Amino acid sequence: MQQTRMFYRILLIIFSVGLGGNGSIMAMAAIKEAMTFSWGALHGRALIKYRPESFYARNMNLLNNNVSSDRQFFNRHTLDINIGLDVKIGDKNAAEFFMTYRNKANWGNAETVAVTTEAATTILESVQAPHRHFLTKNVIWIRELWLKFSINEALNISFAPEQYFMLGYFPFELGRGIALGSAYAVNPGLLGFYSNNTIDQFAPGFLFTGGVWDSLKYDVYGAVLDNRSDSFGATALKIRGQEYGHRYKQDRGFGHVDYLLAARLRWMPYKSENELVSFEPYALYDHVPEQRIEFPADAKSDLGTFGLAGEFKYYNIEFGFDTAFNVGGQHVKGWDRNRIDQENRAGVFTLINTQVLDQNGVKAIYDPNSAAGKEVKKIIENSAQDQSQNGKFIGQVGDLELFNSDHRFTNPYNNKFEGWMAIADAAYWFCDRSMRVATMAGVASGDQDPNRDINDPLDSNVDGNYKGFIPLQEIYSGNRVKSALLLGNPGKIPRPLTTPRPGLFDIVPSSDAGFTNLVFTGGSYLWTPKWVCKRFNVQPNIIAYWQQRATNKFDIKTKMSLPELASRYLGLEINTFFDIELLKDFKLYAVGGAFIPGSHYKDIKGKPLNKDQQRILDRLDVTGVDTDNVPLLGTDTAYTINIGLEYRF
Repeated sequence: MQQTRMFYRILLIIFSVGLGGNGSIMAMAAIKEAMTFSWGALHGRALIKYRPESFYARNMNLLNNNVSSDRQFFNRHTLDINIGLDVKIGDKNAAEFFMTYRNKANWGNAETVAVTTEAATTILESVQAPHRHFLTKNVIWIRELWLKFSINEALNISFAPEQYFMLGYFPFELGRGIALGSAYAVNPGLLGFYSNNTIDQFAPGFLFTGGVWDSLKYDVYGAVLDNRSDSFGATALKIRGQEYGHRYKQDRGFGHVDYLLAARLRWMPYKSENELVSFEPYALYDHVPEQRIEFPADAKSDLGTFGLAGEFKYYNIEFGFDTAFNVGGQHVKGWDRNRIDQENRAGVFTLINTQVLDQNGVKAIYDPNSAAGKEVKKIIENSAQDQSQNGKFIGQVGDLELFNSDHRFTNPYNNKFEGWMAIADAAYWFCDRSMRVATMAGVASGDQDPNRDINDPLDSNVDGNYKGFIPLQEIYSGNRVKSALLLGNPGKIPRPLTTPRPGLFDIVPSSDAGFTNLVFTGGSYLWTPKWVCKRFNVQPNIIAYWQQRATNKFDIKTKMSLPELASRYLGLEINTFFDIELLKDFKLYAVGGAFIPGSHYKDIKGKPLNKDQQRILDRLDVTGVDTDNVPLLGTDTAYTINIGLEYRF
């Protein structure tokens, strides 16, 4: 009988679409009805969400009006197809299945559909820069996929509170999603633009969830973030040859899995229609066996985070907070920096050793095919691995004397994690809950890059601590007060750290990204009128930002950071969020904002943010050009706007 009704619904859809006009409205109604069904204990539902939108941004990368290329405009669509199935026993869901298919692309640029991970190639013995490839068809991928079932029903337990087990790809957050968020796979094309749906794939994991008693529930979560032990090719890959003690045992080995464990309690001692008190203590542990400082897998870390979040409501008054601190540390391995690279010597492609020099200070040639070259290779490979050997004579082949560079070896060392953060906001509703004013304040500790001494970027190998807060998978952009430009997706407004003294590589500064090294406060006003025929929301926000730990000033004339500290004041963000329901389940929305740089950016004006900008700075004769017209970091206002439609059926 149920199948017969479904068949007639489909016929109605086909017939109605052919009518056009009112027939299309009939079709939409028929589609919605056809996308939900019940068949005994099995209940199904489907939801399709289509979201075309447009983005424009100016000065988001360099804050410099003179850089005409620092403008972006594109149209994009996001299509989500959601399918869910429930098995009900009485009024309880004994089992649930949910899946989301997604397709997303920038119009006119097929390379934005799907991007491969980076892969490095070699020419002879020289490792080349990594590269990517693109899938240029509008492919559909699985964003979310999970199965959840009742442990009580499975084990026929009737007297205990409900307990569930969940497995698959699904979102999970601790607190407000700062210490741990759901941003496992964030589309890099969104950097610089606000979007509330940036996560294109959730992390694979499991979840035990249930109640201890009515007001106290728990969650125990685990996820695999990166697995390098899933094949012989992965475990046998030779990536450890430059690690101390691994010249003849270069394979990765078994057990290199980045896994995450997290737990929380959700305690709600009081809840009514107009009152709420809730607390969420939480903890996480993230084991990362492979991190990259200079080379793949030259470090590893174990991160622990403990926190407490809470929400309170008393009629028209709301208040919430989240605070956490990091423990654990990073172990940086003893490493031989010498590698095989290539140089153009008098028009000849030449392989060289990057950290072994001859008596004239010229990098030694790598030539394992000649007798002399074999001797050179043997001397280099058998030299003692210790930082005390830097700059030392290591051998001679004929008239050729060989010396280690001053930075060939780095001894192992440890960094201790000591970061912390706290955020709180409050709001008050009035005019029959159609208007709301809110305020927010937060702080996240900051620090310099623990693996780059600002005075000597190649000699940071001493035990130390890192006091900057480390968020994990975070794209927090605010709750009662929202940010559209600086918080949220990493990489929006640039926040470079102090530029280290020029060395042999990586002389551009590291950058803060995400919820770290920040102090901020702001307010918002929300208007949701109930007397108009079309429901809409308007929310302007204003937020001021500072650094928690000041970085150094930058002098474009000397092309180096100064010993003086720069101003902490980063700037002021002003934005507005707007949406209106044009039809049922069909809305128009817009997000626009501007970031006005503060005195901090005046103190670091001209600082390069990447190697290409560093090369521009190196070629620059600062005594004879107008530095305002150079494509480097400036002090001009950045702004962005996002307009789109969203239809759910």
